[in-house]
Amino acid sequence: MKPSALRHTIFKCLPIRAMQTLALGACLATFNVAYAADTVALTETQKDEIKCGPVQKDPDTGETYQECYQNTTGAYSATIKLTESTFTNNESLFTDIDADSLIGITIGEFSFADALSAASKKKLTASTVEGTWLQTHEVCTKYDADEECVKTKLVTDTTFKISRVKNKGATITVTGKSDNDGNGQKMYTSLCLDNGPGTTTDNAVLSVAGVDINVGLQISCTLKETVADEDGAKGGPYDLTNMTIKAKLAPTACNI
Repeated sequence: MKPSALRHTIFKCLPIRAMQTLALGACLATFNVAYAADTVALTETQKDEIKCGPVQKDPDTGETYQECYQNTTGAYSATIKLTESTFTNNESLFTDIDADSLIGITIGEFSFADALSAASKKKLTASTVEGTWLQTHEVCTKYDADEECVKTKLVTDTTFKISRVKNKGATITVTGKSDNDGNGQKMYTSLCLDNGPGTTTDNAVLSVAGVDINVGLQISCTLKETVADEDGAKGGPYDLTNMTIKAKLAPTACNI
């Protein structure tokens, strides 16, 4: 049988160090807080569908059949924009960042952290910090007559980017997808399956050079559940759940 994927990851998941944590959205009397300018836009989808192979014929009985299975795929996109005051209020300073600094984020089940020096694209100056990291896996695109792989390609599962400009804040983006073979990551699909449709809250955590910044999120889950067979008729045996997840900056006393 041909393997569906030959995996190769160039995306290091290292522990996020926590030296100091101050909550985004907490009204700190000693600071001139302007959290209303921070924004979060997050969308995640997960889709269940039934996939069937080609029609085959049983050599003994002559009957035709198809092998079917439930396929689950997901995609997510998150953009977080933080003002410079959010960084300075959390004591995250440009003077703390060097090439060995860990930069990472945790959003629900999704987690990433790596050194700036390991980014596939990077820039570090007295006024700019930029980095792009990729998570990939390798898939076979061509087999020979002996079903040995002779050609592969890299597929990108996740892209994490940060761009921070002194006195102008930062933009953080995370985009990616997951598949039935376990490639990629997920964010809030388990949370929505556990809690059902509706609204809940959670904290995303951005880590920059040992300082953690908590970003309060308001998460909305929409689920559609069906029980169908491979022809789409109701009654099973497949339990299919399609969901759409949205998240934004959670309202607080500082940003409402």
